[in-house]
Amino acid sequence: MTAVTYLADDPEISNIVDRVKSISNRAYGNSAEALLAMHPDIIIAADFFKQEMIQSLRDLGLKVYVYKTPNNMEEIKKAINDIAVLVGEPANAEKLIKQMDSKLKSVKNRVGSIKPSEQKRVVFIRSNGAFYRPESSFMDICRYANVKDATEDLHYTQSGILSQEEVVRLNPDAFVIPVWNYDGKHDPVQMKAEILSNPSYQTTKAGKNKNVIMLPAAHVLAVSQYTVNAVEDIAKAVYPENFN
Repeated sequence: MTAVTYLADDPEISNIVDRVKSISNRAYGNSAEALLAMHPDIIIAADFFKQEMIQSLRDLGLKVYVYKTPNNMEEIKKAINDIAVLVGEPANAEKLIKQMDSKLKSVKNRVGSIKPSEQKRVVFIRSNGAFYRPESSFMDICRYANVKDATEDLHYTQSGILSQEEVVRLNPDAFVIPVWNYDGKHDPVQMKAEILSNPSYQTTKAGKNKNVIMLPAAHVLAVSQYTVNAVEDIAKAVYPENFN
Protein backbone atom coordinates (compact mmCIF):
# COMPACT_ATOMS: atom_id res chain seq x y z
CA MET A 1 0.00 0.00 0.00
CA THR A 2 1.59 3.21 -1.15
CA ALA A 3 -0.97 5.79 0.00
CA VAL A 4 -4.18 6.33 1.97
CA THR A 5 -6.54 9.27 2.25
CA TYR A 6 -5.30 12.11 4.44
CA LEU A 7 -8.39 11.53 6.61
CA ALA A 8 -6.80 8.30 7.83
CA ASP A 9 -4.74 10.44 10.23
CA ASP A 10 -7.77 12.06 11.87
CA PRO A 11 -8.65 10.02 15.00
CA GLU A 12 -12.21 11.38 15.08
CA ILE A 13 -13.08 9.84 11.70
CA SER A 14 -10.39 7.18 11.22
CA ASN A 15 -10.22 3.76 12.85
CA ILE A 16 -6.72 3.05 11.55
CA VAL A 17 -4.57 5.98 12.71
CA ASP A 18 -1.89 3.74 14.22
CA ARG A 19 -1.97 1.23 11.37
CA VAL A 20 -1.24 3.80 8.65
CA LYS A 21 1.75 5.45 10.33
CA SER A 22 4.11 3.29 8.29
CA ILE A 23 2.51 4.39 5.00
CA SER A 24 4.37 7.47 3.82
CA ASN A 25 2.03 8.97 1.21
CA ARG A 26 -1.36 10.65 1.59
CA ALA A 27 -3.97 11.10 -1.13
CA TYR A 28 -5.90 14.37 -1.28
CA GLY A 29 -7.80 13.59 -4.45
CA ASN A 30 -7.11 16.95 -6.10
CA SER A 31 -4.22 16.01 -8.38
CA ALA A 32 -4.13 13.09 -10.77
CA GLU A 33 -0.43 13.74 -11.40
CA ALA A 34 0.36 13.46 -7.68
CA LEU A 35 -1.31 10.05 -7.58
CA LEU A 36 0.50 8.98 -10.74
CA ALA A 37 3.83 9.84 -9.09
CA MET A 38 3.09 7.27 -6.37
CA HIS A 39 3.08 4.49 -9.01
CA PRO A 40 0.08 2.57 -7.64
CA ASP A 41 -0.92 -0.78 -9.12
CA ILE A 42 -4.53 0.17 -8.53
CA ILE A 43 -6.55 3.02 -7.00
CA ILE A 44 -9.68 2.19 -5.01
CA ALA A 45 -12.25 4.97 -4.81
CA ALA A 46 -15.85 5.35 -3.67
CA ASP A 47 -18.53 6.25 -6.19
CA PHE A 48 -18.94 9.72 -4.65
CA PHE A 49 -15.40 10.62 -5.76
CA LYS A 50 -15.33 13.24 -8.52
CA GLN A 51 -16.01 11.50 -11.82
CA GLU A 52 -13.78 13.90 -13.74
CA MET A 53 -10.86 12.99 -11.47
CA ILE A 54 -11.51 9.27 -11.98
CA GLN A 55 -11.49 9.81 -15.75
CA SER A 56 -8.27 11.83 -15.50
CA LEU A 57 -6.62 8.98 -13.61
CA ARG A 58 -7.71 6.50 -16.23
CA ASP A 59 -6.53 8.80 -19.01
CA LEU A 60 -3.08 8.65 -17.37
CA GLY A 61 -3.17 4.89 -17.66
CA LEU A 62 -3.92 4.14 -14.02
CA LYS A 63 -6.24 1.33 -13.01
CA VAL A 64 -9.14 2.64 -10.92
CA TYR A 65 -11.68 0.48 -9.13
CA VAL A 66 -14.82 2.37 -8.12
CA TYR A 67 -17.02 0.70 -5.53
CA LYS A 68 -20.64 1.49 -4.69
CA THR A 69 -21.00 3.26 -1.36
CA PRO A 70 -22.85 0.78 0.87
CA ASN A 71 -26.22 1.70 2.38
CA ASN A 72 -26.53 -1.28 4.70
CA MET A 73 -24.62 -4.08 6.37
CA GLU A 74 -25.08 -6.57 3.54
CA GLU A 75 -23.73 -4.08 1.02
CA ILE A 76 -20.73 -3.46 3.29
CA LYS A 77 -20.01 -7.19 3.31
CA LYS A 78 -20.33 -7.29 -0.48
CA ALA A 79 -17.87 -4.41 -0.83
CA ILE A 80 -15.40 -6.20 1.45
CA ASN A 81 -15.70 -9.39 -0.57
CA ASP A 82 -15.39 -7.56 -3.89
CA ILE A 83 -12.26 -5.67 -2.83
CA ALA A 84 -10.80 -8.86 -1.34
CA VAL A 85 -11.17 -10.59 -4.70
CA LEU A 86 -9.60 -7.57 -6.39
CA VAL A 87 -6.46 -7.76 -4.22
CA GLY A 88 -6.34 -11.53 -3.89
CA GLU A 89 -7.29 -11.80 -0.20
CA PRO A 90 -10.66 -13.64 -0.05
CA ALA A 91 -9.70 -15.51 3.14
CA ASN A 92 -9.12 -12.25 4.99
CA ALA A 93 -12.51 -10.99 3.84
CA GLU A 94 -14.17 -14.09 5.24
CA LYS A 95 -12.38 -13.59 8.56
CA LEU A 96 -13.41 -9.93 8.69
CA ILE A 97 -17.05 -10.69 7.98
CA LYS A 98 -17.10 -13.36 10.68
CA GLN A 99 -15.85 -10.74 13.15
CA MET A 100 -18.64 -8.41 12.06
CA ASP A 101 -21.27 -11.11 12.49
CA SER A 102 -19.91 -11.97 15.94
CA LYS A 103 -20.29 -8.35 17.08
CA LEU A 104 -23.81 -8.10 15.64
CA LYS A 105 -24.80 -11.34 17.34
CA SER A 106 -23.47 -10.04 20.66
CA VAL A 107 -25.62 -6.91 20.38
CA LYS A 108 -28.66 -8.93 19.34
CA ASN A 109 -28.29 -11.09 22.42
CA ARG A 110 -28.62 -7.91 24.50
CA VAL A 111 -31.45 -6.07 22.73
CA GLY A 112 -33.07 -8.61 20.44
CA SER A 113 -36.04 -9.19 22.74
CA ILE A 114 -37.17 -5.54 22.61
CA LYS A 115 -40.54 -5.39 20.86
CA PRO A 116 -41.10 -2.97 17.96
CA SER A 117 -43.66 -1.10 20.07
CA GLU A 118 -41.02 -0.59 22.77
CA GLN A 119 -38.23 0.60 20.52
CA LYS A 120 -36.79 4.06 21.17
CA ARG A 121 -37.02 6.54 18.28
CA VAL A 122 -34.03 8.61 17.22
CA VAL A 123 -33.15 11.26 14.65
CA PHE A 124 -29.61 11.64 13.34
CA ILE A 125 -28.48 15.27 13.05
CA ARG A 126 -25.30 16.55 11.45
CA SER A 127 -23.98 20.11 11.18
CA ASN A 128 -26.30 20.91 8.27
CA GLY A 129 -29.38 19.40 9.91
CA ALA A 130 -31.33 16.15 9.90
CA PHE A 131 -30.76 14.42 6.57
CA TYR A 132 -33.30 12.04 5.08
CA ARG A 133 -32.62 9.20 2.67
CA PRO A 134 -35.09 6.48 1.69
CA GLU A 135 -32.38 3.99 2.72
CA SER A 136 -29.22 4.82 4.64
CA SER A 137 -26.42 3.18 6.59
CA PHE A 138 -27.65 4.90 9.77
CA MET A 139 -31.11 3.48 9.25
CA ASP A 140 -29.59 0.00 9.01
CA ILE A 141 -27.41 0.59 12.08
CA CYS A 142 -30.58 1.36 14.01
CA ARG A 143 -32.30 -1.80 12.81
CA TYR A 144 -29.48 -3.98 14.10
CA ALA A 145 -29.53 -2.10 17.42
CA ASN A 146 -33.32 -2.52 17.73
CA VAL A 147 -33.66 1.25 17.65
CA LYS A 148 -36.12 3.05 15.38
CA ASP A 149 -34.77 5.67 13.01
CA ALA A 150 -37.79 7.96 13.17
CA THR A 151 -37.23 9.13 9.59
CA GLU A 152 -38.36 5.67 8.44
CA ASP A 153 -41.88 6.98 9.04
CA LEU A 154 -41.33 9.33 6.11
CA HIS A 155 -41.83 8.04 2.62
CA TYR A 156 -40.21 10.65 0.42
CA THR A 157 -38.66 9.38 -2.78
CA GLN A 158 -35.84 11.93 -2.73
CA SER A 159 -33.07 12.59 -0.23
CA GLY A 160 -32.83 15.95 1.48
CA ILE A 161 -32.52 18.01 4.64
CA LEU A 162 -35.59 17.89 6.87
CA SER A 163 -37.11 21.06 8.21
CA GLN A 164 -37.17 21.62 11.97
CA GLU A 165 -40.95 21.32 11.81
CA GLU A 166 -40.62 17.86 10.28
CA VAL A 167 -38.18 16.77 12.98
CA VAL A 168 -40.55 18.01 15.67
CA ARG A 169 -43.41 16.02 14.13
CA LEU A 170 -41.27 12.88 14.27
CA ASN A 171 -40.90 13.52 18.02
CA PRO A 172 -37.80 11.38 18.69
CA ASP A 173 -36.80 10.03 22.09
CA ALA A 174 -33.22 11.04 21.36
CA PHE A 175 -31.14 13.02 18.92
CA VAL A 176 -27.94 11.43 17.65
CA ILE A 177 -24.93 13.46 16.53
CA PRO A 178 -21.49 12.38 15.27
CA VAL A 179 -18.37 13.50 17.13
CA TRP A 180 -16.22 14.98 14.38
CA ASN A 181 -14.98 18.55 14.31
CA TYR A 182 -13.73 18.16 10.75
CA ASP A 183 -12.74 21.79 10.15
CA GLY A 184 -12.32 23.16 13.67
CA LYS A 185 -15.60 25.05 13.35
CA HIS A 186 -18.05 22.27 14.22
CA ASP A 187 -17.57 21.48 17.88
CA PRO A 188 -19.94 18.59 18.72
CA VAL A 189 -20.30 19.79 22.31
CA GLN A 190 -21.47 23.17 21.01
CA MET A 191 -23.77 21.43 18.55
CA LYS A 192 -25.36 19.48 21.38
CA ALA A 193 -25.89 22.70 23.33
CA GLU A 194 -27.51 24.35 20.30
CA ILE A 195 -29.89 21.43 19.82
CA LEU A 196 -30.95 21.50 23.46
CA SER A 197 -31.45 25.27 23.42
CA ASN A 198 -33.50 25.19 20.21
CA PRO A 199 -37.07 26.17 21.21
CA SER A 200 -38.59 23.87 18.58
CA TYR A 201 -36.59 20.84 19.61
CA GLN A 202 -37.35 21.48 23.27
CA THR A 203 -40.94 20.40 22.59
CA THR A 204 -39.85 16.87 21.57
CA LYS A 205 -39.32 13.96 23.95
CA ALA A 206 -35.59 14.19 23.26
CA GLY A 207 -35.54 17.91 24.05
CA LYS A 208 -37.60 17.58 27.21
CA ASN A 209 -35.29 14.84 28.50
CA LYS A 210 -32.16 16.58 27.21
CA ASN A 211 -31.29 13.38 25.41
CA VAL A 212 -28.61 13.94 22.79
CA ILE A 213 -26.44 10.91 22.06
CA MET A 214 -22.92 11.64 20.84
CA LEU A 215 -21.48 8.77 18.80
CA PRO A 216 -17.91 8.39 17.48
CA ALA A 217 -17.93 9.52 13.87
CA ALA A 218 -15.34 6.86 13.10
CA HIS A 219 -18.09 4.32 13.78
CA VAL A 220 -21.38 5.93 12.80
CA LEU A 221 -20.07 7.55 9.61
CA ALA A 222 -18.08 4.50 8.55
CA VAL A 223 -19.36 2.39 5.70
CA SER A 224 -17.01 -0.46 6.42
CA GLN A 225 -16.43 -3.27 8.91
CA TYR A 226 -16.30 -0.62 11.64
CA THR A 227 -20.00 0.14 11.20
CA VAL A 228 -20.80 -2.75 13.53
CA ASN A 229 -19.21 -0.72 16.33
CA ALA A 230 -21.84 1.96 15.78
CA VAL A 231 -24.54 -0.68 16.26
CA GLU A 232 -23.09 -1.46 19.67
CA ASP A 233 -22.54 2.25 20.46
CA ILE A 234 -26.14 3.26 19.87
CA ALA A 235 -27.61 0.15 21.52
CA LYS A 236 -25.59 0.87 24.67
CA ALA A 237 -26.59 4.55 24.64
CA VAL A 238 -30.30 3.90 24.11
CA TYR A 239 -30.68 0.76 26.23
CA PRO A 240 -27.92 1.06 28.88
CA GLU A 241 -29.85 -1.21 31.24
CA ASN A 242 -29.39 -4.10 28.79
CA PHE A 243 -25.63 -3.83 29.04
CA ASN A 244 -25.22 -3.68 32.81
